[in-house]
Amino acid sequence: MKMSHILQGLKETVATTASIMLIVSAASVFSWILTKERIPQMLTDWMLQTIDNKYVFLIVINIFLLIVGMFIEGNASMIILVPLLAPIAASYGINEIQFAMVYIFNNAIGALSPPMGTLMFVTCSITKCKTALFIKEAVPFYILLGINLMLLTWFEPFTTFLVNVLY
Repeated sequence: MKMSHILQGLKETVATTASIMLIVSAASVFSWILTKERIPQMLTDWMLQTIDNKYVFLIVINIFLLIVGMFIEGNASMIILVPLLAPIAASYGINEIQFAMVYIFNNAIGALSPPMGTLMFVTCSITKCKTALFIKEAVPFYILLGINLMLLTWFEPFTTFLVNVLY
């Protein structure tokens, strides 16, 4: 490697890290404001009054998180939404490990999905593949990811079995 390649790599690293840190810091400030204004408590009360079944709650959360994952980077959405949604999930009696798995899996699917899926664009830029071709070829994988998401959502031992065995 030449020194010019190392310098170019360092410049790209700094630019990428700075942009990610800006997103994370803005999300942290927004999360702090939500907490200070007691939005999580109000949202919890509203959800518990509106939705009376944990499975309906999980369906609503899946749809919401898939949409959020398509537009917002995963770390930023976690910083903002986990403090809002985790207490609600706990009040429905949803295992925290199951909720975490569902949350992360929804974010991953959203990041691979159009219109703004960040992982989809990164993959297409690295492989020099057109986005339309990627989407067409990824349909079987989207179906498989949807089936896995349903298993994670509605079958708790699917997410907690290994943890229960080890701990």
